[in-house]
Amino acid sequence: MMLNGQGGPVDLIRGIELLEQQCDTNNDPWACGSLGHQYSIGRGLPKDPCRARELHERSCAVNHNHIGCSNLGDSLVHGDCGTKDIARARALLETTCTEFGSGCATLGQLYEKGNGAGSRAWHARSPYGPLWLRYIVHEADRSRSVLRSERGWNHQPGV
Repeated sequence: MMLNGQGGPVDLIRGIELLEQQCDTNNDPWACGSLGHQYSIGRGLPKDPCRARELHERSCAVNHNHIGCSNLGDSLVHGDCGTKDIARARALLETTCTEFGSGCATLGQLYEKGNGAGSRAWHARSPYGPLWLRYIVHEADRSRSVLRSERGWNHQPGV
């Protein structure tokens, strides 16, 4: 929350300290994944794709955290800090996309390039294909929950 200024001013230094503490002390998959993202984009600390990949590995290893696994899949596709591993990336992204809606855009790009997708390439080529729809629904749900939290809209229809 300190990284994005939710509930107070942005404090990158303190936010990163808290993420490091939670990741190192509690092996918290969300903290490790968020910290990995900060390293991958170089926000609040030096950009370090090797450290980012290591943290995404940790995040994914704990209960198969879908955000960590999705970010790890992206890293493996692009070969950040090492060689590309398209087969492993595809396996991770297929799981995270199917189960959680994350990683669908990268998976669609793999399918579009024909990386092991076989007859599933149509998923990526169609702007309304199942992968893109799943991604759009996931992003809409995420945006809705951010708005609810920022504006104090805690009531959910039917609850």
